This record gives sequence, structure tokens and C-alpha cells, in this order.
Amino acid sequence: MSGRRKDAKLCSLKCRNRARYSVPRQREPLVCTVVEDSKRCTNPATHRLTSDVWCKKHHARWERHGSPLAVRVKQRPKGEVQAQLRAAALAEATDCILLPNSEGGRLTVTHEGDAMTASRAVWVIANGNPGERHVLHTCHRGDEGCVNVRHLYLGDHRQNMTDMVESDRSTRGERHGAAKLTLTQVMEIHERYRDEERQSALATAYGVDTSTISNVVTGKNWGWARTSG
Repeated sequence: MSGRRKDAKLCSLKCRNRARYSVPRQREPLVCTVVEDSKRCTNPATHRLTSDVWCKKHHARWERHGSPLAVRVKQRPKGEVQAQLRAAALAEATDCILLPNSEGGRLTVTHEGDAMTASRAVWVIANGNPGERHVLHTCHRGDEGCVNVRHLYLGDHRQNMTDMVESDRSTRGERHGAAKLTLTQVMEIHERYRDEERQSALATAYGVDTSTISNVVTGKNWGWARTSG
């Protein structure tokens, strides 16, 4: 009877046997599952994504480049970029001189203590500080990293936006509906809307959705165009 009373403290016979005979299992540390150059990584895993576990290094690669196998782009030798900028500022060739970043876009550099695009740095070297004016590209390849001084010219904010939309080269231009509306059409829409023309009528006139017209007249898209005219 005493044995029964002692066992009664446990909820079941199964729990009693587990408490009496089981040995706590030591959980094995997880190891990164990434296989690189035919060899599996042996670093301890610190992050989990679905069925994969990654170490700190491979997870950082995934966050930065979208893949745990991406490797850091080889850095340019010290002083090489500044030498290329000076050469571009004295360029006599008419072809584009591309100096992109590691992802193929605009390169940002530090020149005279300030961070700026490489094309702006080339303009500063060749012509001095342009102040608040924008450095634009006649070749429309600024997003690809062109730094040829012969392709550069100065403009204001409106010229920069117009150039961006007409060249159809940036994500912002796509967000503004560059494929559907031009800057001239946007200015006309604002004028006609101020004359109390209905948005549905404007949408029909310009062959776009009513939501596109709404985004234009409220400034959600092309907001800069409302004050640039």
C-alpha cells in the first residue's frame, strides 16, 4: 500500500518509469548546412530559414546579397578609384566610361571629405563644386556608372526629374508611371483638374486607370511636378 501511495504522486506509470530510468539527452549543436566548393561548412549554426540552418557568416551573405554563397567583391586597390576619377575628368574619348559599384549601379565615393556619386566627383575635379545643382548625363547611363566628363552637364531638380522619366531608367520613374504618362501630360492633368474636370474623365482622356489620376492629383506620384511648373 505504501508503494502505491508513493507512486500515486506521479500522474501515471509511464511518468514514473520516465522519471526513474530516463537519462536527459544532450542536444547536439546544429552545424551550418551550406555546401561551398563541395565542402559542407563546419561552423555552428546560428540562424534558421525553413529547413536550412546557417552560420553567422552565411546568413550575413544572404542578408546582404540574397544568397549564402555570394562572396564579397574584391576591393579595388587603394587610390585606384581616385586615379580613375581624375582620368575621367580629363577624358577626350566620346564613349561612356563606366565605373559602377559592385551591383552595377552608381558608385558612391568620398571626395574632399564629402560622400557623393562618382560622376559628381568627376565634375568637381574638372570644373569645381557645382553647389546645389545636379550633375546630369547626356548619355542617360548615369545609373550604370558613367563618369565621362564629356557626358556630364549641370541642371536643376526639375531637369533631373524630367531626364529621369524620359530616359525611363530608374525605379522611381517606373513608380511614377513613366510608361503611362509623360511630364507634359502630368502638367496638363493638374491644369484640367484645377478646372474641376472629373478624375474619371481624365482617366479616359489619357488612357489610364482612375487610381493613376488620383495618385497624380493628390501628389502621391509625381508630387514634385505640382510645384515645378
